Amino acid sequence: MGRRGLARLQSGSAALGLLTGLNVLNYVDRYVGAAVLPLILSGLALSDAEGGLLQSAFILTYSLICPLAGWLGDRRPRLPLAAIGVVLWSGATVASGLASTYALLLCARALTGVGEGGYAVVTPSLISDYYPPERRGRGGRRSSSRACRAPCSGWRFSACGSPRAAPAIRSTRRPPRGWRSASP
Repeated sequence: MGRRGLARLQSGSAALGLLTGLNVLNYVDRYVGAAVLPLILSGLALSDAEGGLLQSAFILTYSLICPLAGWLGDRRPRLPLAAIGVVLWSGATVASGLASTYALLLCARALTGVGEGGYAVVTPSLISDYYPPERRGRGGRRSSSRACRAPCSGWRFSACGSPRAAPAIRSTRRPPRGWRSASP
């Protein structure tokens, strides 16, 4: 499908819907590893300490990337940053499902943290760019309250790492920053 085939999101509601859907996947990817940890431990013959390090690797890389992504989001266009984060986190989630060794799974989970950190930090301000100041609180509240934790099949959660909506994010119109926030 070419660039012409992608619908451009012109409204805040359409962008909010897309980003809310991605936020749901964000939470699924973040927590599904802990939910299926016993299956991972037995499937790869890991110790409890090795299993615990999987989530620690994710959280550590997520925590290190978030400040950098926030800094970049204040200085660069947010839409491409969010799209890069989604593509990276999708690929890393697929790699998690395909990992045949502990080292590969550990690297994939760490890269998932990098991708999610790049996406999650810039999207709240991206949502706010679509709404006037008096409506901004509603958009962010809707985005985060619709996130849920959906189960995936077994511990091979590569299905959750489908190509996602990166093309749709890429085709979303870029609103001016802080839309109308400077008006008196």
